[in-house]
Amino acid sequence: MASNSRAKSARTRAIDAFQLTVECGICTNVSQLRLLPCQHMMCAPCLGTILKSSNKCCPFCKERLTEYSAQSYPVCRITSDLQRDIQQLADALKD
Repeated sequence: MASNSRAKSARTRAIDAFQLTVECGICTNVSQLRLLPCQHMMCAPCLGTILKSSNKCCPFCKERLTEYSAQSYPVCRITSDLQRDIQQLADALKD
């Protein structure tokens, strides 16, 4: 019984760790993630806020952002795929 509980806890921690890799580094939103030229990610709403500010740069590395719209930056497909896979794994673990 205890090993089953530990295994479930390990699964939960693994899902949580994966979830951290596919969320906005500013607000922890997990949707609409955009990929910046510097390879950092953030959600479209946070990126839009930064692009409207006077300091248009990546908050993580300070690389200048040259586009004026969050939609001009590509959706991060890898994180979208990972989010889908994480949700499927979480659903399977509930069974």
